[in-house]
Amino acid sequence: MKILSILPVLTLLSLNLATGQGYFRVSGDYSIKAKAADGTAQLVIGKFYYDRNIRKIVYVNTFPEKEIWLTADTTLYQLVDDTVVTRQTVPAVAVFSIFHLCLANKLNQFGLQSSAFKIGRVEQKDDMVITTWEPPPSHSRLFGKVMISNKERKLYGIVFFDKDGAIVKKQFFSKYLNINGLEFPGEVVEILYDEGHESYRITEYKNIVLDDLSNEILYNYPIPGN
Repeated sequence: MKILSILPVLTLLSLNLATGQGYFRVSGDYSIKAKAADGTAQLVIGKFYYDRNIRKIVYVNTFPEKEIWLTADTTLYQLVDDTVVTRQTVPAVAVFSIFHLCLANKLNQFGLQSSAFKIGRVEQKDDMVITTWEPPPSHSRLFGKVMISNKERKLYGIVFFDKDGAIVKKQFFSKYLNINGLEFPGEVVEILYDEGHESYRITEYKNIVLDDLSNEILYNYPIPGN
């Protein structure tokens, strides 16, 4: 299985993000249903673990295979029986992951309020507030604008554009779970656009646990050989 074709990746951005205050750990169950542009489908079920101080994203898959996906810095590892099967270079996405942003109470604007992006426009449309964020001039040749919609002060949708103004990705957040005051989306729908083709991912989260003091090894999963 090609990990990047199924793994939820929330952003194309890699600009600096400051860390706010809030909970420091989150874990829970997830399922990922993905459908590629060619019609092939995948289902992955497992548990995730994230500590915002360690900044490793750990997925422990139980279906269809027992394996671990570990993102540390700019490397994504696929582990089977504690052996590295594959490793891929990826953007440093931990601080822009749904886990980090929820823990830092920054999901409603996708953390952009702490980045180099600036607000270009704010408008009201029915029951949604739509904010357009513009990249800094130094990055305008790499990134396009980002449009974010909020409903009832929660992140509802986000649209990423490339530097030429074409849509490259959409995401929709719903079925929010309130865990001790923290709002965590129970469902994330992602649509990717590539040369006129669309692929989809639906990720469902449940049984969310905050600030778990057990399972230390899962929050800071060791990288074999390091």
